[in-house]
Amino acid sequence: MRACFKTRMSALSRMVLITGLMVSWGCSSKQGDAPEGSPGGGSTENPAWRDSGTAEGSDSGQETGVPLLNFSLVFAEVIGPSCRGCHSGQAAAGDLRLETESDSFVTLLADYVVPGDPEASILVSRIVLDVEDDSLMPPRAPLTATKVSIVVDWVDAGAPE
Repeated sequence: MRACFKTRMSALSRMVLITGLMVSWGCSSKQGDAPEGSPGGGSTENPAWRDSGTAEGSDSGQETGVPLLNFSLVFAEVIGPSCRGCHSGQAAAGDLRLETESDSFVTLLADYVVPGDPEASILVSRIVLDVEDDSLMPPRAPLTATKVSIVVDWVDAGAPE
C-alpha cells in the first residue's frame, strides 16, 4: 500500500487539491438537507464542527484555534451513517465491525488509523481513492469532501477519543 504513495501523487494530496479547487470554484457539498455551516451542509467556508470549540493550550484560557475533534463527532457524522450499513451484523464486510462507537474506536485505532499520520492510515487511504477504484469506501458512494475532511482532520489531530 505504501508504494502507491511513492509512485504517484498521494490520495491525501489529491483530496486536498480537489477540495481546494471545489472551494475556489464555489462548489458545495451534495448534502443540502443539513443545516448551513454543519458537516454536510451547504457552506464549506466555516463548518460548525470547526467552530464548536477550541483546545486550550494553557491554563490562561486563551484559545489556540485548534478545533475540538473527537471520535464521537467522526462516528456520528461519518462512520455511523456511511459505514455501519456494510460493517455490522454477522456478515460484516471485510471482517470490520463498526457497530458501536466504543468498539469502532478501538478497532480503528488497532488496525486502520495511525494517529497524527493521515497518509499512513488505511482508513484515510480507502476514503480518498478514485471512484473507479474497487477499494474505495464506501463503495460506489464516495464521501463528500466535508466528511473526508472530518476524518482526515481527526486522524491528523492524533485521533482523540
